[in-house]
Amino acid sequence: MRRCLVFLFLAAAPAVILGCHAPRAEAPTARRPVDPAQFVLGEDEPRREPLAVSVAPAAPVTPTAGAPAAAGGRPAPPGAESVYVVEPGAPAGTAEAIPVTEPVLLDAKVGDINGRPVFAGEFLEPLEGRLRAKALEVDRETWLRFAARQIQEQLRSEITDELLRAEALSKLTVEQKAGLRRFLQDVRDNLISQSGGSSQRAASRLQREQGLSEQDYLKQQEDRTLVRYTIQEQISSRVNVSWRDIVRRYRRDEAKYHPEPSARFYIIRVDKDDHEAEQRVREALAAGTPFDEVASSDVNTWTDEGGLKVIPFKPPRAEADFFGPDSLNEAARTLAVGHWTGPIEFGSSLIWLYLDSIEQESVSLYDAQLDIAAQIRNERVNKNLQKYIDRLLGRASVTDINRMMARLLDIATERFAPPAGAGKSQ
Repeated sequence: MRRCLVFLFLAAAPAVILGCHAPRAEAPTARRPVDPAQFVLGEDEPRREPLAVSVAPAAPVTPTAGAPAAAGGRPAPPGAESVYVVEPGAPAGTAEAIPVTEPVLLDAKVGDINGRPVFAGEFLEPLEGRLRAKALEVDRETWLRFAARQIQEQLRSEITDELLRAEALSKLTVEQKAGLRRFLQDVRDNLISQSGGSSQRAASRLQREQGLSEQDYLKQQEDRTLVRYTIQEQISSRVNVSWRDIVRRYRRDEAKYHPEPSARFYIIRVDKDDHEAEQRVREALAAGTPFDEVASSDVNTWTDEGGLKVIPFKPPRAEADFFGPDSLNEAARTLAVGHWTGPIEFGSSLIWLYLDSIEQESVSLYDAQLDIAAQIRNERVNKNLQKYIDRLLGRASVTDINRMMARLLDIATERFAPPAGAGKSQ
């Protein structure tokens, strides 16, 4: 029985398959030839305004008695309420377009640094605050000089960083590149960790505090790392500072490490004719009142605040000039520290002098050696770095620097400069 059913199914299958491809009967389609005469107004027909067309659904079209005539004397299709008369001709003219505002420069490419385009908007963004603030303080000419210096420094910095970054990338080994990727991953992990483990909060904090996206921040860290790596490998590691260099610099800058000494005097002055003031000073000093306390009282008419005057002098003290009058100079040269003398007559005044101390802040070679070594190293690194940058510029693809500066200054002037005659000159 089962075999019979299978046989019947197999026998019927071709009929079923063939039935799927059987041709369908086509629906009747209404066709009517159209000629140009139907779109032209007849000679004996009056002209009329074009009317809206309302056409019934498609159906076989046959002329019927009483049907409205179409253009050219032909009957209109059944159900048509009106005929739209088409008259050929040129399109209606339009007025010339007029801009509603003056054109505004959104951004401009001013050059390239090693194939990286330099856009004015991106370049001027970190300078915008300073340039706008300066425009409120100075006149236009002063602002232009300030802006030129700022743009020059920024442009040189960007060129230097880009050349050093590209040089570092060209010299990194496969292992070093892998280390750089791990370093950047650690930076990202630290950012997320500091934001409670949320990458979204970390991105929001970066945008709020530094105005950077996470990608921009990591790119910034990568560029700085590559620049530092190049400076360290190509410049700093090759700079040596010897002990002889340190000693020579210490002797050259002796005045810096052994400045001239200074004498600290307290001075009391009263008018010679003011016997009451003179008596008050004498009694106070005789009673053991500290000299600086008497000098700070209202009895003192010396102009320096509190009667204190610090006078640098060139040794030896016995030949130094502290004051103009000889009488005061002689007393100042011989006065011992912690003692006072007076009254000394000077014109219409009586003067008392007190030598508080003699100060000389000398720095020994031992204490100064680290600062001197760092100073010499920085000078040599900067000098060698400039030579290195010049060599990189020689083989790099960089748009003419002066041309980029001029273009950037023009755009900055248009955006941020004070108007002519505004501001005040410094």
